[in-house]
Amino acid sequence: MPTKLLGHMRRLQAHGQRFAVEFRGDRVGDIKPAWARACQAAGIEGATPHTPRHTAITRAMQAGVPLADESAFFGVAVDILEKVCFHHSPAFQAATAEAMNRA
Repeated sequence: MPTKLLGHMRRLQAHGQRFAVEFRGDRVGDIKPAWARACQAAGIEGATPHTPRHTAITRAMQAGVPLADESAFFGVAVDILEKVCFHHSPAFQAATAEAMNRA
């Protein structure tokens, strides 16, 4: 978990919050209705609750974070990261391009 987020979670817990996402002291079971309202209010179309996670994975990939580290942090299998996101990595096809440059 990112250090800043962990700090916020600890602060909320110290103030009595029991769940990561809660409303009026109760656990929120489904964030989709609130997500839809927030997106509508912000004028955002096509975003799902999965969108921020995919964006974070993409940004980590673009920063050159090793696949094994991303897999462990985000809880996504390495083979899925390779299939879905690896094209965002600076390492994507780098060895092949390097070989072609030497040819």
